[in-house]
Amino acid sequence: ALRIANTVGAAITNRRELGAAEAKLMAGSGFVLLLLALLGLLWPWLIAVPLAGFGLWLALALLLQAWRLRHPAAAVTRSAEKRDRETI
Repeated sequence: ALRIANTVGAAITNRRELGAAEAKLMAGSGFVLLLLALLGLLWPWLIAVPLAGFGLWLALALLLQAWRLRHPAAAVTRSAEKRDRETI
């Protein structure tokens, strides 16, 4: 996944010269993106639902982390209570 991201990123930004070895990877990435674009045009919910789910998950994670940062004593107390229950 990192190799694909690096190659596609290099192609888009023109950071470095790409060779024949990257051609297959770029063609595959192009076909996948084309397929996703066509699916998005034909069935928008196919793209929207996973994006909405990811957005919800990310929002909840950020809100939980913000709450933990704002209330550090409560988080420590709960951790200690959980640890105590596990040892019993």
